Amino acid sequence: MTDNQILGFSPYKTLNYWTQNVDIIITIDELPRLLEYFGYKYDEKIFISKNVSKKIRGKLMKKL
Repeated sequence: MTDNQILGFSPYKTLNYWTQNVDIIITIDELPRLLEYFGYKYDEKIFISKNVSKKIRGKLMKKL
């Protein structure tokens, strides 16, 4: 492999890549408002998180 191939390697596609030729993007934080606009009642208390990992990974998270 050349230096350019090693330094230019990107294992993940960017948001710009996935949204090429896309007119509207709805992010997860906008979903409740979108659902309510179409007449659905969104109550986050109904959707309880299950089986969520309690592991702390990486160096960016601090232990509490």
